[in-house]
Amino acid sequence: MIEMGEVENITRNSLTAITHGSDGVPSNCGQIRTAWTAGAANNYWIGNNEIDILPPTGGLFGSAGIIDVAFGAMLSYNADAIDGFSFEELHNPPGSTLPSLRDAETALGVATTFVFNNGALITSSYAAPANGIDASSAVFMHDAIYNEFVTDASIAAKSEWVVTFPTKRFYVDQAIVGATAIRPFTRIFPTGGSQGTAPVDILLTVKNREEGPVAQFCDNPEDPSCLDFSPLPPGQTAITPQLRFEANVVTINDSTPSASDVLGSTLTSNVNASSIGVTDGWMRMGLYATSEPLPGSTLITQHVMRIDTAGGEQYLGLPTTGFWASRFTNASAQPGLLATYSGLWKHKGSRLCSGSCL
Repeated sequence: MIEMGEVENITRNSLTAITHGSDGVPSNCGQIRTAWTAGAANNYWIGNNEIDILPPTGGLFGSAGIIDVAFGAMLSYNADAIDGFSFEELHNPPGSTLPSLRDAETALGVATTFVFNNGALITSSYAAPANGIDASSAVFMHDAIYNEFVTDASIAAKSEWVVTFPTKRFYVDQAIVGATAIRPFTRIFPTGGSQGTAPVDILLTVKNREEGPVAQFCDNPEDPSCLDFSPLPPGQTAITPQLRFEANVVTINDSTPSASDVLGSTLTSNVNASSIGVTDGWMRMGLYATSEPLPGSTLITQHVMRIDTAGGEQYLGLPTTGFWASRFTNASAQPGLLATYSGLWKHKGSRLCSGSCL
């Protein structure tokens, strides 16, 4: 039964207030500000944030550009969008950090994901809102990511990878999850020190453009082909490479200890591929285990997500996204002319699923 007060609230005409007129500005910004203002006479969204709000219909997209003014270069990329994220109206006041990736709910009490694995569609369902974050993570889950790099000195080439774990804080932040990390992550943010990091162990494999040499399997510090980040982070002596942050910048063959060349990051990890003679090639970053399941190797760390509540699917690896950013400089493009070029390529990834994955 709808009470009279609710009927009156439905006719606030918020859409009209935010619609741009012929003068190029919304017709009534004051109404929208008042709707969220505590103590105001017409603060209808304070009492009911669903007034004039309909369930989402999709179509949201975004893009960004990183401009290096000094070098005259620009890197542009698209935002990752999740289709069908929620069937509910997720409407919060300006300045709020909500909604977040943990609010996934495709139907009442459930968050269902549809992802491809080797050409087959996997349908997974998670209890929502309790495990809605797992549905968001499932979309980004990879057991490994792949991309290229170019560091040829003749063209002053610089290459950096951005590797982001968009849902990490919901698994490792003590303020959210308590004293123990939630799978697929294995370490939690400390209460103090260590720059607030919760490192994840990975495996690096580097090859040149001719498919060799191979550098990988970093569970054996005596193996000369074993790659780690160089130099190691302060206090770390293990040979296992670690990504420490939610958003990581990984440089390749960068010997400068200060800010990275392309993105200007001061919190980087460097892959010294030139130590095995590789300046241009590609790299695989393994996210499932710090050693591949090969005869004689030891699995030190495994990243395994919680099991789907309905079908029993379980993804192996970590939820990640990112890209390779590069910059090239031609000092002799024309007589007296220096030219700079830049490019950005999204990571490619593989997916590994156990259980009922069809």
